[in-house]
Amino acid sequence: MCIFTFLCNESNSNYPASGKIERFCVYKRKSQLAGFLLEFLLGFGIGHLTVGRIAMGVCKLILGMTPLIFKIIVCIVSAVSGDKSDATFSSFLILNFLLIFMTMAYGIWWFVDIFMFAFNKYPDGKGIDLKAW
Repeated sequence: MCIFTFLCNESNSNYPASGKIERFCVYKRKSQLAGFLLEFLLGFGIGHLTVGRIAMGVCKLILGMTPLIFKIIVCIVSAVSGDKSDATFSSFLILNFLLIFMTMAYGIWWFVDIFMFAFNKYPDGKGIDLKAW
């Protein structure tokens, strides 16, 4: 049985890495720089979506957009209702604390993601290491 080893340049990788004998350098690796910059500048999981980590990107997109959407709804409801009772104020206060907590959780997640992309600790969606910058 012959075992062939192919040395790929840094842009490509052996994929799929199955038990087949013929493996070629045909899989173009995703860029660490693109993922880092998009995650740093845009956030909301765009860097994850770019490198093929769809589930993580969608989760981060939902968590990042939820406080913004809720805050807009709270502002519209408070402007339209005109109700200044204590019950309405306390319910809006509780909702605002929840939104602040969600925003802080998203900010921590964004900060961790920046370091994970910077130190190339995330693989792409197929488990292949990102092309280092």
